[in-house]
Amino acid sequence: MEADIASVGGFLGSATAAFVASWATLSRKLHTAEEEAKRDQKKLADTNVALEQRLAALEKTLEENRQDVRKLFDRMRNAVTDEEFQAYVRATTEAVNGLTEKVGRTTGAIEAWQRHQR
Repeated sequence: MEADIASVGGFLGSATAAFVASWATLSRKLHTAEEEAKRDQKKLADTNVALEQRLAALEKTLEENRQDVRKLFDRMRNAVTDEEFQAYVRATTEAVNGLTEKVGRTTGAIEAWQRHQR
């Protein structure tokens, strides 16, 4: 019976040692996993802050682009069409041609008068 008690004591000692070793290993693994989770959480928080800042910058750029588009549309509403420009050019060209013709006639008349005075 002493052998049985010694055998059971040895078994209990081995089981206890195995349990304590397993518990220590498990505890270390849990601690390591917890530390990794904290590092990952910090990285995610930093990434989240960076993404929020980038989003704010993109929203600002988008609003600036919208304002630029509005300004362009306002300018387009005030722009001259091709037909209006052609009408202006045609009227201006006709006026200049008419003046040129009058200047030519006047110059010719003055030259004729000068020749007649000689």
